[in-house]
Amino acid sequence: MLRPILAICALSGALLGCGSTTETVFVPQACVGGATQGCLCAGGVPGAQVCRPEGGTWLACQCGVAGPDVDAAVPDIDAAAGVDVASDDPAADEATPLPTSATYRVDCLRVEALGSVGPDGFQTQFLGRAWSADITALQMNPLFEVSEPGADAGDVSVRYRTARVEGVSSLCAQPANESVTVASTLVADAGFTSPFANPTEEDPCVVQDSPGAASGDRVDVQFALNEPLYIASEDAAGVAFNCTPEPTPDAIPLRAATLSATVASDGTRLAGRVEGCILVADAQQVCSCIGKCVGASGPDDLQTDGPCAGCPVGGKPLATQLAGVQPTAHCTALAGEQAFDLALNFSATRLPAAPPTCP
Repeated sequence: MLRPILAICALSGALLGCGSTTETVFVPQACVGGATQGCLCAGGVPGAQVCRPEGGTWLACQCGVAGPDVDAAVPDIDAAAGVDVASDDPAADEATPLPTSATYRVDCLRVEALGSVGPDGFQTQFLGRAWSADITALQMNPLFEVSEPGADAGDVSVRYRTARVEGVSSLCAQPANESVTVASTLVADAGFTSPFANPTEEDPCVVQDSPGAASGDRVDVQFALNEPLYIASEDAAGVAFNCTPEPTPDAIPLRAATLSATVASDGTRLAGRVEGCILVADAQQVCSCIGKCVGASGPDDLQTDGPCAGCPVGGKPLATQLAGVQPTAHCTALAGEQAFDLALNFSATRLPAAPPTCP
């Protein structure tokens, strides 16, 4: 469901920019007033949350209570941890997680910077709400894999992946969006703290520490400029919200990304910050829908001409949607070409096992 927000200045079709004209901009509505759904508390314990009476955003997850019709509101994706990793396809179950690794699914994020716009800007808050809604609806499933320390105490490997819903209730990992594996070192007892500043009742991004999770081990990872993390999402019909006409992953490449995160001492949670660069050239190649590809009922509803030919109906070049956001000096210098900084804080819950690879 979409709700209109009037008089947002934008270029024609742009959702995030400001120009000289005004038009109606459609903002994705994350929920309908009074609706309920399941949510995850610390350690993957199921809870319930209710949509604000006026609609649009979910109230904070209520832990230790069972809300009405929660089971009917969301797919049954392993009530204990949010995902069913079983598959009817034996070949699909041949996943290749890191040896003795833990897989964490991002369940909450907040965009802190987008190009020249800070955390209080419309563009960052809009994008953060849209991505949070996608995560809640299991349309966006970022995963981090962290291996157990090796023979040399503290040595670990980290890998980023994305997943999509396969069938009715299972997540599977998308191999095209898998990052390289990067070596790092755990800093013992670095402290497990929430990456979210001043959480409110209306903001679901609240890290609730598990019992015994007062401390944890910190990991810092740097990915190379040419080894991006891919931001991918799609709806239940298989319509990709980020599409590239070229034969590359249907996702937004986040280049030169850094991950700084802490693993809770009981291993159930991962929380921290990701920073990286979106090249202007990449933004010109990616055609995006924010929240929904309006007019596309399935993956075969494609545009036949224009810059987004071959991509779902409703998608527009990401560069157009970022028309009111300016490139930033840090990423432009780092990439050697115009680029936007992107920074986000996140929290993630450990899954019972790594999702199998998508067939």
